[in-house]
Amino acid sequence: MTERLFDRIETLRTEIEAADAGKRAVLITRLEQMVDMLSAKGQRPPAWARDTLRDYEDDSVEDRFDNMPI
Repeated sequence: MTERLFDRIETLRTEIEAADAGKRAVLITRLEQMVDMLSAKGQRPPAWARDTLRDYEDDSVEDRFDNMPI
């Protein structure tokens, strides 16, 4: 089961790189779910997956602050 998760995560990597912004958000949500499943099984997700999720979260937080009135 974990091997299939790793394989699917690698497939998502290619899909995320090729996706437009709207599709990318959906794919990153799937990536997050799979990373959570790996973590729950005691496996460490690939570094690129952790970095992608961290960057996406950072961008989301930054977008919220960009729209705050001063």
